[in-house]
Amino acid sequence: MPENRDELNLEDTTRTLREKVGEIKDAPSSEPPEIPALLQTPVRRPASMMGKTPGVVAGLGELGKSLAIGLDFLFTSAAGGAVGYLFDRWKGSFPLGTVIGAGVGFIVGTFRLLKRLNKSK
Repeated sequence: MPENRDELNLEDTTRTLREKVGEIKDAPSSEPPEIPALLQTPVRRPASMMGKTPGVVAGLGELGKSLAIGLDFLFTSAAGGAVGYLFDRWKGSFPLGTVIGAGVGFIVGTFRLLKRLNKSK
């Protein structure tokens, strides 16, 4: 038997909550709706699309590799020239550092290009 009013209110609240939980447990389960037969059957690809997609994707992959190789060479050469130009600005010997830096960048770019081409074989 509850001793005070708070315990009485607590028991009433607990009883009410247990009744509500029992109602929820007794409720029918919510199962997902049935999928229509139209959505269960696969769709055939048109003959015009058969076999064309993989070729396009493979071509784009090769294009990306080629573009990466070319840009790697270009930026390596440009970086060498930029370093040479900065050296010229620092020392005040304008054409010499830029030409040497561009030459070194070109040589390093060529080695990187050959290394990458040999790796892809």
